[in-house]
Amino acid sequence: MEPDWPEALHAAFWFHANQGDIARVRTTLADAKRDYDEAQRMAQRLTAGDPTNTQWQRDLSVAYNKLGDVAVAQGKLEEATRVYGEDLAIAKKLAAGDPSNTAWQRDLSISYERLGDVSVAQGRLDEAARAYGEDLAIAKKLAAGDPTNTQWQRDLSVSYERLGDVGGSPGQAGRGRAGPTARPGDCQEADRRATHATASGSSIWG
Repeated sequence: MEPDWPEALHAAFWFHANQGDIARVRTTLADAKRDYDEAQRMAQRLTAGDPTNTQWQRDLSVAYNKLGDVAVAQGKLEEATRVYGEDLAIAKKLAAGDPSNTAWQRDLSISYERLGDVSVAQGRLDEAARAYGEDLAIAKKLAAGDPTNTQWQRDLSVSYERLGDVGGSPGQAGRGRAGPTARPGDCQEADRRATHATASGSSIWG
């Protein structure tokens, strides 16, 4: 009845995003991708209608992140790189627009981490080291800004670990272990942005 009603589109976006999450666990990756594609379309309509709305931008970023996860699970690494790149572009814009917003800074950190993971899977260890280095720089700032925040401290530890896995710094890739070490809860980490988003567009990070 109101195809351009922002609140309805936003609700539809989260419905499809959540259905995709359920499909990844209970049905097939193809089902999940269909829902995530629909979520992306909802988010794109929202951003087209109001390009300055940061919540709509963040919704689109979440959609790209989820589509990238599916592409990785399907072994489509070039597609994952492309989609994660779209996610990264939005995350950079949001983080630059409000450097004090820790949720957006962490989003950017996650985007770099995802691209680093794909680069490792492709054997592009120098690229992985650069992405993990960007991730680490953000994790350091967040941890220094709130030393009592255990999540920031955990993120910092993981960032050091991932960078160490590929050799420690660009140009030294391949001197560490063979690849990133899996962490308990990694599959949930892919959705941590969406999990903590509220209807008002704010986020609370544990």
